[in-house]
Amino acid sequence: MQSGSDKSLQASEKQRLYSEPRIRDLLRLIVTSGGRVEPSIGQEGKIHWEIVEKVISGSELNIRDLLEHMTEAGIFKRVPVRNFILCPLDERADVLPQLACPKCGKTELVKTSLLSHNLCGYIGERSKFEGAEAGGLICPKCKREIKNEGDLRLVGIWFECMSCGARTNTPNVIFLCKEGHQFKIADLILETVYAYEVPQDVIKELRVKEVLAPTLKELLVSLGFTVEQPGKVTGRSGASHTFDIYARKGDEDVSIEVAIDSKPIDTVPLVTYFAKVFDAGIKHPVMVAVPEINEQVSILSKTYNINVITSSDGTGVVDKIRAYLSELGLG
Repeated sequence: MQSGSDKSLQASEKQRLYSEPRIRDLLRLIVTSGGRVEPSIGQEGKIHWEIVEKVISGSELNIRDLLEHMTEAGIFKRVPVRNFILCPLDERADVLPQLACPKCGKTELVKTSLLSHNLCGYIGERSKFEGAEAGGLICPKCKREIKNEGDLRLVGIWFECMSCGARTNTPNVIFLCKEGHQFKIADLILETVYAYEVPQDVIKELRVKEVLAPTLKELLVSLGFTVEQPGKVTGRSGASHTFDIYARKGDEDVSIEVAIDSKPIDTVPLVTYFAKVFDAGIKHPVMVAVPEINEQVSILSKTYNINVITSSDGTGVVDKIRAYLSELGLG
């Protein structure tokens, strides 16, 4: 179970990831494609999450790390898909099982069925029952034609090696990857691979963010601002900071950060936002909190001089920001 501190850090990291343009593009693509990221095996034998690679380039390890990190932040839910058998030499997942002769090790085996004729009790290989006519079966003992497969009973199978002639009902199982590496069960790598689903509460948060940010951009443009959504600002430290919206008009600038959660927003997103605002020197920072804020945020926002606007579902935010900018003489 997560502590209150862990949950706050998770919420803060979720908001940070939401603010990254490539993450938003990725989530938009996933949600519109069914809300699930499925693994697959590429031509080079490695595991891929193709829908992610359409937006974010990187190695298999980097993509996997990103998906796990987004899961830890509460954006994805991890769902086991199946176990993949990997080659121990190159970790390829395009592995084929092979049956090998226990005597000579060759994979030149033929499967043979052992059948019993219910009417006379004869037991023999299926090939012994094959008649002269194609597809016809005749009992080699009583010479009756087998008109119904129900007259035959499977009593066993064996495998015959075409190389050494040995017969067995328990052939060895070996594996072969497409690079030609052969290995046994004891040597394989067995890896559980996951799909990643976007939970309904995250989809709801994204929809609010996707609708709200463009609407706020339209408002600011109508008021004469030059607007970036998202916007990047280089701070005094030299670090680049990303805001959901950054707007400038003359010597005045406004940044807007949208924080969304299923519970009241706590201080962590506010503190993180203040750090960016302070370094970037934003004159009029605004935080939109959906659905609401706790008492500590209300107190701390005044200390930080950050105007916090709350809304239970995102409605009314545009009018509140219009009124705020009008008070500043920027409306």
